[in-house]
Amino acid sequence: MTSSNYSEDIEFARRLCASKDTGGDKTVQGEFLDKYKDELYFIASKLCRYTGSSEFWNFQTESGFSIRVDDDISHCIIWLVKKAAVKSCKYLGDRGAAFATFIKVVLNSDWTKTDWIRNTKGDLRAPKPIKEMGEEYIKLYQYLRKGESENIVMSKMNISLDDYDYMRSEIEDKLSLYNMLDLLRKPQHVPIGTYGEEGSEENDTEFDVEDPELTPDQHAELEEVNSMCEALFSLLTTPEQKLLTLYWTPMQVKLSVEDIFDTLSLPSFSEYKDILSIHSPEDIYSRVDEIIRNTMKMAEREYSGMLSDHKIDNKGIKTILRNFIKNFNHERLEV
Repeated sequence: MTSSNYSEDIEFARRLCASKDTGGDKTVQGEFLDKYKDELYFIASKLCRYTGSSEFWNFQTESGFSIRVDDDISHCIIWLVKKAAVKSCKYLGDRGAAFATFIKVVLNSDWTKTDWIRNTKGDLRAPKPIKEMGEEYIKLYQYLRKGESENIVMSKMNISLDDYDYMRSEIEDKLSLYNMLDLLRKPQHVPIGTYGEEGSEENDTEFDVEDPELTPDQHAELEEVNSMCEALFSLLTTPEQKLLTLYWTPMQVKLSVEDIFDTLSLPSFSEYKDILSIHSPEDIYSRVDEIIRNTMKMAEREYSGMLSDHKIDNKGIKTILRNFIKNFNHERLEV
């Protein structure tokens, strides 16, 4: 690298570094984005994969590579530019390294990937109480922090739903004991909408409509959704209501699918089992999924505006209906 290029790189890195400060000249970040746009879009597409959103546009790199860009990838690019501004402060041109080489190595590093995960999903390192529970619990805790769906976790860890539910309950109990449950649940900070598709890395957050820390607007929003859930639940048949009520019991009376099957086999409920075509414990999973799909169809007919406003999809309706039923069961136990 010539002395002229070296001076230009040092000056550009200095300006980019200064842009991170409040009142700093942000135009240099635009220059950086324009100069390294191919690399930034490519790195963003790896950090934040396209989720299949219907709203996207195609970015064409100079090499002819096409990248689908949605809102998530756009946000990632902005984050990468800000990250580059911070890292540029450490550029000294050591051993004749050009700034382009330096910043590409930094942005492609595992450290940047880890920072992105922490930025979007929080620190994945398990706290000491979870570490003491063993490696399998550490893995599950990390998946829960990332917001992985039940199906994805069970597949990756090769465990059954019963094992998943039991281990998750143990983790929640342990965190609750040490007043650390907010590591998994932060209801007062999470909007109702933006639920991802099955297999995405978004959280199934549980909401408590009585949470005193919620703002008045959040209370109103949750009450609105709670009313919708109550109405949708009332539209289900009695056998469907019974199945969901058994399936989503509070933690202190958690039932396995075998327990639910045995309950539905009792004389007073055997008719429900026949109506729902449940012939084995395994059938319960598919029946619950079927009820959720039908509930979503009812919601689309009766509450299309609310679904649109809060971006509630199939997974979202499952989450909020589950929380509604769990709260309903919890209130019954407290009476």
